[in-house]
Amino acid sequence: MLKHLSEVKGRPNEMVTLYVPPSRRVEDATARIQSEAVQAENVKSRQTRTAITTALGRLTSLLRQFKETPPHGLACFVGGDEEIIIEPPDPVQTYLYRCGSGFVLDPLEAMARDPEVYGLIVMDRAEASFGWLRGTRIAEVDSFESNLMGKHHMGGQSAQRFQRIMEGETLGWLRKVGERSNRIFLSEIDNVLGVFVGGPGAMKEDFVERGELDYRIRQKIVTPLFSTGYTNEHGLKELSEAASQTRQDMAMAREKAVLGRFLTEVRTGSKATYGESQVKEALSSGRVDALLISEDRDDAPELVAQAEAAGAKAHLISSATDEGRALLKGYGGLAAMLRW
Repeated sequence: MLKHLSEVKGRPNEMVTLYVPPSRRVEDATARIQSEAVQAENVKSRQTRTAITTALGRLTSLLRQFKETPPHGLACFVGGDEEIIIEPPDPVQTYLYRCGSGFVLDPLEAMARDPEVYGLIVMDRAEASFGWLRGTRIAEVDSFESNLMGKHHMGGQSAQRFQRIMEGETLGWLRKVGERSNRIFLSEIDNVLGVFVGGPGAMKEDFVERGELDYRIRQKIVTPLFSTGYTNEHGLKELSEAASQTRQDMAMAREKAVLGRFLTEVRTGSKATYGESQVKEALSSGRVDALLISEDRDDAPELVAQAEAAGAKAHLISSATDEGRALLKGYGGLAAMLRW
């Protein structure tokens, strides 16, 4: 769909793009489009005026199909022969309305490129399941059951013998889960931000300790481990939900770290810049190594696209922390660390 929409072109201002975040009511977005349609009546060119008002009228009709904004918001593309309105795979971050000769696709392209990636493992004595958490999407990769012995009621030497057998089988199970984890997660370990491990009992702690995980995976395991009621695909969903606050904390820590580096560079070095014109000049000359953008800026999606086009790393910064608020209020929500 993105490839198709990127190739669609029309008259100036005929192609209408609208992104509605989940925090904004669909009624407000509809009212905004109706207001734009009224203003479009003042366009002098009859052909352009007709194209714009027609597109805005079609968009209004589409929006009226929704009683409330979907959990991930809406992405709307109307103009020419196109009439598309979808709920994106990840939540829309900012409200965006544009009229042009083509559609604005940067926010959707960002979702398609590099979502945050986490590994998921849920396991107990009976079963283990593995998956990926990419953005907000969970994909189960593998699941299998164990053949461990159940409880027994023997006494004396028989009890000791069965205990040894069970211990050996348990260790074998832990190693099997570890081997499967290595096979699944090592292929993308450089892109994995963390590995979440969960389960209903204490077996998950034994697994982390004795499962012979590759050291690269072990370094990415997020502690403390998580309790879940299931070890199947429902358990993977439970685990991702339980880890949501941890993910927010990890993202906030990354934001604070990059902002700390920027503020240090501002005080002590020359490889930092801020201000609209200075940052954009540095972007155009290819000097930007990392671009810091407040999520509160309306042009955040466009700036992310410009950064990636210039080979720079883009960091979207929330204003929920002191550092994030300092970026927004003290530096206009836009700053950069430079290569030179």
